Amino acid sequence: MLGFRALLFIAMGQIIGAGVVALTGVAIGMIGPSVVLAYPMAALFSIVVSLPAAVSIDFDFFENNQGPDGLFSFGD
Repeated sequence: MLGFRALLFIAMGQIIGAGVVALTGVAIGMIGPSVVLAYPMAALFSIVVSLPAAVSIDFDFFENNQGPDGLFSFGD
């Protein structure tokens, strides 16, 4: 079962992977040398915005709503 820390690092990995690797050249072309400040500010903003969603996940809901075959059964 994934905990809070694992989900947080998965989300951070997605942010870093998509932003840093794919869009660094575009960002440098748009804002120049200030990209050094823009990336940490964007990462901090993303973490602050995603924390309420990560904290509000109710793992017991998913564990208690599994059907006999292990799949989720909603509305039963």
